[in-house]
Amino acid sequence: MIGFINGVIFASFMAVFDYFDDSSFSLLKFAVNFLFFGAVMAMLFRYKYTKE
Repeated sequence: MIGFINGVIFASFMAVFDYFDDSSFSLLKFAVNFLFFGAVMAMLFRYKYTKE
């Protein structure tokens, strides 16, 4: 769940950054940012919580 939330936040910040940089919104870029960052964070947090 934490990975999902982190992925949404990261992808949203990247979309806002692109907006202020005068780039058009790309759903593909948003999805890749969300899935990649969310998956990495989910794996890291899972490892951390199972270790404790």
